[in-house]
Amino acid sequence: MFAAISTSVLCVLCTYALLSEDSDVSSGGPAVSGTCGTDLTWRFDQGSETLFIEGSGETMYSYYVLDTGSTAPWYAYHDHIKKIVFHTPNLKTIGDCSFFECNVQSMDLPDGLKVLGRSCFSGCQNLTSLVIPSGVTDI
Repeated sequence: MFAAISTSVLCVLCTYALLSEDSDVSSGGPAVSGTCGTDLTWRFDQGSETLFIEGSGETMYSYYVLDTGSTAPWYAYHDHIKKIVFHTPNLKTIGDCSFFECNVQSMDLPDGLKVLGRSCFSGCQNLTSLVIPSGVTDI
């Protein structure tokens, strides 16, 4: 009896741990949120097909495309990302290959941005226009 109760408690704790992870448990899919720089986070809202970049950090991580296997953590959703929204008052740098092949149609870049990393919008074929802030000095 004690073993049965212990096993039940263990199952409940394991289930709680799994549900607490940054993953889409309902579909068994990849993470829908995480970090993308020091003091920067990302989350993908599947309903609105919007990728949110949020936080007080200044620099997003750089990612390197498929040849190294180090794609952006939201790459699993790249076909579904229609909009990118930045809530990042201090963001200065968007890292290399950050939005590689995203299906993004619109985004408003933060005013304080200074650097657009190499190929950060490479393969974004549905992005038809982009206003680059006047402070950007490195593309």
